[in-house]
Amino acid sequence: MKRILTLFFFMILISQTFAQRNDQLKALNTYVSFTNESIHGILTIHRLLENFNQEVNKFVDLPGYRINNISNSDLPLNIFKDDDHWFYSVTPYEWFDKIKQEKSILGEQAYSRLFPIADEMLVTNNNINKIRFDVANFIAGSDLTQKKNLDSVYFLLEKAVDLIDLFYALQMNLEDVLNNEYAQFSGQKDVQNPYLDLYDASKELLLNIRVTDEKNTTAFIENLRKKLESAKTDNSAMPNPKSKVTASKILQINNGILKLGNELVTAPVLAEEYKLYGNYYFYYNVRIVEKFNRYGNGFVGLLNNMIDIEQLPVPHRLEFPHYFKVIYPKRIDKQIETISSSVNNIKALPSKLAGRNVKPVAKEIIKADSLSLQIELYDFKIQDGDIVSINFNGDWIYEKLSLETKPKKFILDLNKTGRNYIILHAVNVGRRPPNTIGLNYTYNGNKKTIVMQSDLNSSEMVEIKLDEKEKKN
Repeated sequence: MKRILTLFFFMILISQTFAQRNDQLKALNTYVSFTNESIHGILTIHRLLENFNQEVNKFVDLPGYRINNISNSDLPLNIFKDDDHWFYSVTPYEWFDKIKQEKSILGEQAYSRLFPIADEMLVTNNNINKIRFDVANFIAGSDLTQKKNLDSVYFLLEKAVDLIDLFYALQMNLEDVLNNEYAQFSGQKDVQNPYLDLYDASKELLLNIRVTDEKNTTAFIENLRKKLESAKTDNSAMPNPKSKVTASKILQINNGILKLGNELVTAPVLAEEYKLYGNYYFYYNVRIVEKFNRYGNGFVGLLNNMIDIEQLPVPHRLEFPHYFKVIYPKRIDKQIETISSSVNNIKALPSKLAGRNVKPVAKEIIKADSLSLQIELYDFKIQDGDIVSINFNGDWIYEKLSLETKPKKFILDLNKTGRNYIILHAVNVGRRPPNTIGLNYTYNGNKKTIVMQSDLNSSEMVEIKLDEKEKKN
């Protein structure tokens, strides 16, 4: 009898543990739903921003194409909140509220790692929503034949680029934390499944196209082809009868992604209104993402349904947001922002900033042969979701900057007397800590590169030394 009771209580314990893990997995999926629905809102704003860009360009020397017929008046005041549920059955705000309600399910530690990222994503959503009104109102209230007003519009559009890039960088960080939390409570990182492998292969191809990595596109296409063949032929991994229709649709959609990938590298077909954007932008934002994301009948929504039907013990999969870039007329060069220091004649370099230790980059300084120093920052080696803030001579010149799809160029107006410096301050540490950026500048006609690193405990600084002859001029 004692042995039977022991077995009985052991079975109850196993059942409770399984139920707890299932609840935790559902709580993780709430973060995924919040993110994916946010991506659907960003799509709509992305289309608006393209329209605004085209509208402004026609005031200069480019034809103005209207890419779609939506306007701010057709949309909720806050797309992500959507109080009247015009677009959502469950809005990003409602998913975010559910995240807060499920705090106890994940536990304090997991919540403290996940929630701040989601919270920052919601803030970024609201800023993306606001920029659509900022651009529209400025266009409506300004004389766009005046260059200064055109410059202001392009500045706002570039701000939108940075915000959408920031959302994606935050999304990549959230994905890594979600996977780590899942591995901790489940005891496994993932399960082997050809349809999950298909997701990974399609995702890698999309990321390659997003960052315009033309050199390696063919290799990612070939990897997707292999995963697709494996999913077609591996009968042992076929789902139960309830999800065979879903599996067939997933294979069909990935065939379409593979076909578009091959078309991109062999004979791209570019719509007239997107010719200035380029092949990679068009294929990513218009042709392929719609086959990936649920709003375009893409396969991620189908895959998440399959995960539920098959009861696969893995989190739902994330979709991919659009990215935006600004098209400039031929007669308007993209202006590079010039930044001056608010503090003159700095006597000493800082040892602390925002509660962190500041350490110089080992054996590196920036030599400047002019008081105007052009800097280019980029995510070093691989885009992995790094978010940085940049401090110049005590001023935060960029805060929460993502370098996901393009370098950041700017000109520093150096102090003639005293010292000058730049500090890299990590807001996060990306997918591969520490946070690493490349910094390019030119000295005496030669391009120079410095690699800077930062984590959440310390920041790196590089001093800028002006040639003596420039100080005397």
